[in-house]
Amino acid sequence: MDCNCPDKTPAAKRKEAAALLHYMIHHNQHHTDELYDIANMLDGEAKELIHAAVIGYEQANDKLEKAYVLLGVRAEPGDHVHEHEHHHNHHHDHECDEEA
Repeated sequence: MDCNCPDKTPAAKRKEAAALLHYMIHHNQHHTDELYDIANMLDGEAKELIHAAVIGYEQANDKLEKAYVLLGVRAEPGDHVHEHEHHHNHHHDHECDEEA
């Protein structure tokens, strides 16, 4: 997505970085939700490993969101990013997910 144009201003680079981060945060969130659903179709060690991966995705997304906020640039409708906002609020209490 970056054209590596030498004439890009720091503000333009910052805006592009913000747009890319915004896109990636929402893209990752979609995958996180899918992985959580897959984990809940399984049991045992596979389920636990996927749940651990989901937690890792969430932690990484938290860091990306902090970086996005630090940029101080809001993505705008024309920036080719997802327009919807949603956050992953699944609980990771594994005992509740497993059959008795």
